[in-house]
Amino acid sequence: MIFFVPILKLFITITNIYTFCLTVWVVLRLLINFNIVNYHHRLVSTVMHFLDNLVEPFLKRIRRFIPYLGSLDLSPLVLYLLIEFMKNLFVYGIIALSS
Repeated sequence: MIFFVPILKLFITITNIYTFCLTVWVVLRLLINFNIVNYHHRLVSTVMHFLDNLVEPFLKRIRRFIPYLGSLDLSPLVLYLLIEFMKNLFVYGIIALSS
């Protein structure tokens, strides 16, 4: 049981950081699309490039299975739900193994 606690905390921390990056990506993408934030600004383009490299590979795989809904992109929501499902599966699986 003691061995699993650091692994569990590391996994939860990594998934929380990734979920935060996904949320920032969604909000920043909305701000860029509504012309509230200028994409050509150096800081904005650097942050978006980093977040695109972090988030887009997973979103592309999800978009292959989700039907096209026009301008509405549900892939970030599906990715968030998958992350939460995997986190709960991992946490409760470790708890069940340790019992």
